[in-house]
Amino acid sequence: MRRLARSSAGFTLIELMLALGILALLVTLAVPAYRAPIERAERAQAAACLINLGVLLERHAAVTGSYEDFWPGKAELDCRSALTDRYRFEAGVPGTATWAAQTQAANRWQLRARRLTSAPGDVCTILVYQDVGRRGAMTASGQAIEDPDRLNRCWR
Repeated sequence: MRRLARSSAGFTLIELMLALGILALLVTLAVPAYRAPIERAERAQAAACLINLGVLLERHAAVTGSYEDFWPGKAELDCRSALTDRYRFEAGVPGTATWAAQTQAANRWQLRARRLTSAPGDVCTILVYQDVGRRGAMTASGQAIEDPDRLNRCWR
């Protein structure tokens, strides 16, 4: 009796499933590590953009005599245009929780950059910049970040 020799070329189904499982695990671990620096860079760009918007708002007030009717979401800034699909830029009045597409008060302002899609674990979803130079940050639920170290990390 002759036995048929079994070919050892190729992979078994179990070996293939094991390799795919390991690959899926590596991808699951690598994607957040890849996205985190990109999101930090975008947040830093949004923070710098808020400061530039504040300068434009001051220029608007110098020309018109009032802070009213400035549209941060339509400002001609490269940083704002680059972030338009990830951040929304809005204006408000310090001391209130109301935000709008344009400034409402003649003598006070605050600007915010709100991330449109918050990443899991990202506590710096909203950055706020006020007319007196005060910087702030909030979570996605709108809770203010009070810890100075955490606040500084949000603005870096």
